[in-house]
Amino acid sequence: MTFSEMRARVFGGSLTMVKGRAVVKEQSFIHLNVVSGYSFQYGTAMPHQLVERAGEMGMRALALTDRDGFAGGVRFLQACAREGITPIVGSN
Repeated sequence: MTFSEMRARVFGGSLTMVKGRAVVKEQSFIHLNVVSGYSFQYGTAMPHQLVERAGEMGMRALALTDRDGFAGGVRFLQACAREGITPIVGSN
C-alpha cells in the first residue's frame, strides 16, 4: 500500500492522479493553523501557493492564521475564490 492509498483510507475520500501524483479528493480534514510568508520567521509559502496546493489535494476549506496581523488576508481570500475553496480567516 502506498502512502497516498493509506492517507485515503485514514482521511476518507477517493484517490485521483493530479500532475502525475496520486492525491486524495474530497478530504474531510481541514488545516486550521496555517501561516503564510507574511508571518515573519514562521511561514514561507505565499497565500496563493497554499491555496493552490490545497486545491490540488482536494481540500474544500483552508484557514490562514498569520501571526501578528493579517497582511496576506486579501490575497488569501482572492486565491480561495479562484480555486473554489472556502476560506477560514484568523490571526494568531
